[in-house]
Order: sequence, then structure tokens, then C-alpha cells
Amino acid sequence: PQYAVYLGIHEYDGKITDFSKQSIDSELIRLKTYEQKFSAIDSASLSPEMYYDLRILLGALMNEIFNFEDLKIFKYNPLVYFEPSPVIDGFLAIDLSLYLNRNFAPFEKRIESIISLEIEIPGIVVAAESNLADSLAKPYINSTIETVKGSVSFLENDLVDAVKNITNDSLKTAFNTSNKKAVSSLNEFIQYLEKEKLPKEIQLKGFMPSKGAKISILGEKGSSLKWIPGGEYFKILVRESQSKSLPSQYAVAFKISQSLK
Repeated sequence: PQYAVYLGIHEYDGKITDFSKQSIDSELIRLKTYEQKFSAIDSASLSPEMYYDLRILLGALMNEIFNFEDLKIFKYNPLVYFEPSPVIDGFLAIDLSLYLNRNFAPFEKRIESIISLEIEIPGIVVAAESNLADSLAKPYINSTIETVKGSVSFLENDLVDAVKNITNDSLKTAFNTSNKKAVSSLNEFIQYLEKEKLPKEIQLKGFMPSKGAKISILGEKGSSLKWIPGGEYFKILVRESQSKSLPSQYAVAFKISQSLK
């Protein structure tokens, strides 16, 4: 819906993508269905213009299928839920600035659309937390944190300043309510990424595990940890959710399983 609004199709004003797992799975099925249908077309019977249109369309479909199925972008990249510019072709996460920068409808009507979108933000946060894998790439996490912080700043400052002269009291009250809830949800998501997804680093010296070694918390089943070699030391990465299960905040033992070849 957001990308449609970006393109000027305003029947989608105030609507946002459904990020639930069921919706994502359904979209992948839809993409594959159309990829099969278009692939079955006899390209030899097409005019040169239609042939190249078909190739472009198939390329776009295959690219989206790759993002959904191979890169698993909704599972491993939290940025896709909040980045205003397209992370994948034809997809646009929430972008409220569209409704301020383009005069395509009366101002109060555009504010109503903004309120509708802000009401959906807590649901986007819930879907993101539900869909994302336990372990995420640190650059993705950091980029998302910075992006969401920018969104919070926009909601708290630019957006509030833009609507301050609204004379419709009921509309202003509705906006203040939706805006505060949206800001609160986004701040909670930032904390979630910082505490649950950003790993803490523990540096150990005097020993270097062999390539492919597995490290876990001694005595804790299913506590597999990531580790990174680094010269004379190596780093063990412990997420917040894993640190809660540490036997002690002062000392902890790690089990290192490696091949003796």
C-alpha cells in the first residue's frame, strides 16, 4: 500500500502492509503462482516490446521470490519493516512524510491517513519481533536502530510541528493519542533490538579454537554461542536473552567442542 501511495495511487491512503507470517507466506505463494503463469507464456509469439516487458516482469518476480525465499529478508533483516526507502523492489515500509510533502488531498484528510498509519505501528512492531530470527547480523541491527531512532525523532518533532495549527479539536486529540502510542512502540522496539539482539562481547586470550569449533555455556543445553577469532584473542558473543541464563554474573564457564584433526 505504501508503495502505491508513493506512486500516486491514493485509494491506498492510510493503509499499510500486513507483516504477519501468514501474510508473508501468502505473498510468496502469490509471487510463485504468477512466476509460473508468466513463464508458461510462449515468448516466441510475442512482439519485441511485449517480449522485453515479459522479461522485465519475470525478473522482478524472481527477484522478490529470491528476497522472500532465499534471503528470508523478513526473518533476518529488521530494517525491512521500518525503512522508508525500498529495501526490496516495489516494497516500501511506513513513510508518513509522504502525507506532509505532497498536497494530494486536504490537509486534515492527510492527517487522518497519518493517524490510521500510526495506529498500525504497534502491530508492525509485534509482527517484526515475531518474525525475526534469534540471531541477526549486527550491521542490520545497528542500521535498524538508527533508522527507528530517526523515525521517533520525526514523529516527536517534525510531525508534531506540522500539525500544531490544526483547529479540529477531535482530530488533534486523535493524532496526539496515536502519535504517543506509535512513539512508545518504536522506542520499545529499539530497546528490544539493543537488549535481545545485540550480542555482548566476551574476550578470551591464551587459546584459539579451531575453525568450526562450537562454543556453549557449560551446563546449559541449547546455548550455542557465536564466536569471532581476532589475533591473540577471540570473542564470544552473548545475547541478552542468553546472558539471563548465565549461572553467575561474576563467573561463567564455556564448553568448547572442536575437532582434534
